[in-house]
Amino acid sequence: IIIDTREANPYFHNYPLEIKKLDWADYCVIPNDQNVFFEKKEISDFAGTMSGGFDRFRRELQRAKDKNAYIIVIIEAEYNQLLSINHLPHTKFIKAKADFLLHRTRDLYLEFDNFQMVACGNKTKTIEIINKLLKMDNIKNYDIQFLLDSSII
Repeated sequence: IIIDTREANPYFHNYPLEIKKLDWADYCVIPNDQNVFFEKKEISDFAGTMSGGFDRFRRELQRAKDKNAYIIVIIEAEYNQLLSINHLPHTKFIKAKADFLLHRTRDLYLEFDNFQMVACGNKTKTIEIINKLLKMDNIKNYDIQFLLDSSII
């Protein structure tokens, strides 16, 4: 697994690791035949990306699309936490409202077909899901949130 040089707390320790600058994600697997990358975000990172970091993230998605790369954004939160982001004790400082953040996410889905976001839960569940995704073929063809919500993965 390649870990981006800016990744402060890497998730993986049971795989051979290489630290290298990645242009648009935190992780990728070698060989990367599917050209799939993983970006993890805590709930506050998600809010920051969809508000103040929105234009930067759009440019990142465009650069990835130009290189035929696919990004799976893994959010360390349950979907219902995203809906109630302004009412959680650890996110009370976030000023952007949930409907605004999700509207922006939808706008990105309408513009780009080279990414998907998945609300996985806590860090332990996120690591478990990424480990399962690393073993999947043709990952771009799946709605990962549906697979997760349906307990298929």
